[in-house]
Amino acid sequence: MATKNYRDESKKNWAKNYNADEAPSHGDLQLGAILRIADATEAIAKNYNQLLSENEYLKKRKKYLEEQNEKLHRSISAYKGQITKLKK
Repeated sequence: MATKNYRDESKKNWAKNYNADEAPSHGDLQLGAILRIADATEAIAKNYNQLLSENEYLKKRKKYLEEQNEKLHRSISAYKGQITKLKK
């Protein structure tokens, strides 16, 4: 007997053939809805992970730019002090 992984099997596109006078059962409709919910959840998780990595990058970028800004402010203050000193 072959072993099958539930996760891999659940990602397959399952279908059932019906006769013209048959309709999907309540269980079939529930299964289809659950599979659509699973697909949507996976898409949301992918987008969420992408947003997390983008957020981390932007935090690092913000910190770097704030440090550069502070460095430039100190440099400007030093130049102003030198100008004042030279005026005397």
